[in-house]
Amino acid sequence: MASSTASKRERDRISIKNHPKFRKLLVERNINTAPSPDPGRDRLKKELNNDHPYKPTKDAERLWRADLEKCKKCNEAVYQRTTMMSFLNRHNLGAVLDYACEETWQNDPGSSLPRSNVAEQKKLSKPKPDLAVTFTTELLLPDYEDRLALERLGFLQTHMCPEGREDSQIERAFHFFFVEAKGKGASRDPKEAQLQNLNSASLALHNIYCFMREAGEEARFFEQVRVFSATAAYDHFSVRIHRPDRVNDLKTIYQDYPVKFSFDNWESINPGDAYSSAKTTKIVYHILFDYGVNKLLPLLRDCTRKLLKIKLGQISPPRFHTYYNSLGLRAGTAQQTQQAGNGTNISGSQGKRTADQSFASIASEPRKRLQRMSVMSSQ
Repeated sequence: MASSTASKRERDRISIKNHPKFRKLLVERNINTAPSPDPGRDRLKKELNNDHPYKPTKDAERLWRADLEKCKKCNEAVYQRTTMMSFLNRHNLGAVLDYACEETWQNDPGSSLPRSNVAEQKKLSKPKPDLAVTFTTELLLPDYEDRLALERLGFLQTHMCPEGREDSQIERAFHFFFVEAKGKGASRDPKEAQLQNLNSASLALHNIYCFMREAGEEARFFEQVRVFSATAAYDHFSVRIHRPDRVNDLKTIYQDYPVKFSFDNWESINPGDAYSSAKTTKIVYHILFDYGVNKLLPLLRDCTRKLLKIKLGQISPPRFHTYYNSLGLRAGTAQQTQQAGNGTNISGSQGKRTADQSFASIASEPRKRLQRMSVMSSQ
């Protein structure tokens, strides 16, 4: 019975293979499917244009090109296991970042995007990015232990950790870089990968919006939050920057939901160009560390602390969003606040001081490790 119900739910979702219908459902969710200028793009590019600490050797470039030659003749699985893992540089993510491959998001009604056509029964397929880079939940929660701090966030934990509630899934929080990798023939029609990224990136922005909205940081969300996506194959590597735009009150698609999702082109290179390994790795590094770790992570940590204080009843919560009321979700009751207060106060000065100290040392570790590797490879 349970399996038949699950099968029906999947039949109610539109597959990415149906491009026109999938695109229509994206538009109904305030997702722009054509690029538009990001007013902060040029400024952000200048801020992220730092030297990359790791300089690939000639041997690394040779191996990169050998992998690309293999990918010309094979399906996307080969690209995912070779070139994609190379430009991720996964062994240098440190304790700050984590990643998942082809992990389906278990978004419930509270974390689904609002839509204009409520009569339409069909839903978008759930995000399942080939690669998604996230922050580690432990770094965001000062006293992360036995789910206690995460559970205090209530329904917001689904927005923080959208992959699910298993132990291995709640270790990753706030996905902000997505890659859809394709094999032979991908260059002829990249639409599928681009639509998949629009789905994943927009829902990621929605998750961050819901989190920051409840922390009273809606203005900072629109001004500062960005996520990135890449479509990748043996003959192209294209990156987009995704942003939230505020919609006019008269044009909201669902009650007081004010967000529409837009994107601009960020970077595009030919993986076959000279030194393309160094160029691709540098682009990814700037997104993950110079933007993700240095800019987005501190903002999300501030919001996390504020929300935990709200849950412990130390400060008054902002106005609860009408969108959640319509889903049967309510702001925390006095009883829930009292129950939360019976636990350890994880927003106290000792927890904050410990978290800040560990963050300062951890955040600098990936660059130091890459610098050591660069010195070793040149010897």
